Amino acid sequence: MYYRYLKLLNSTLLPIKSYRKVHSISQYQNPTKFSLSTPSIQTITPNKHYTAIPTLSIVQFEQISENTLQSLTEYFDSLPSLVQCSKQYDVNFADGVLTIIVNDDIGTYVINKQTPNRQIWLSSPISGPKRFDLVNTRWIYLHDNSCLHDLLQREFSDIFKIQLVLDKTRSFI
Repeated sequence: MYYRYLKLLNSTLLPIKSYRKVHSISQYQNPTKFSLSTPSIQTITPNKHYTAIPTLSIVQFEQISENTLQSLTEYFDSLPSLVQCSKQYDVNFADGVLTIIVNDDIGTYVINKQTPNRQIWLSSPISGPKRFDLVNTRWIYLHDNSCLHDLLQREFSDIFKIQLVLDKTRSFI
């Protein structure tokens, strides 16, 4: 019975690429010889110009992220006084989530803080989802080293066809 189980196990489960194939039954009897091969993990490191802040406490993160979201809320709330916005344009900030409804054609931006990861997440109808880490007092998307404020400035400038400027320093008051 045990042999049939091992034969079944060897024929069905072990040929999967993430497992090392076991060739003899004696290897099953000694579990220390059996090992899973781990796939190589490609780590993405930030640009040499940035240094991550690994020791950011939850209290510091909460304060900085809250200030960032508050300043973005103030900016996007005052945007209709600077440019012509649609009637559907609306800005709402509650419970750490900033929602910016541009219009029916463009869609909705959602920016929120993720305290366990110490990140700010962005869902953009134009560029898609991104996760930003605090690096040298800027929120950086580590996959392409783009800044949250630069990305929002570029996208909203394209939407309203006017050069807008986001104040990056107000995030850390």
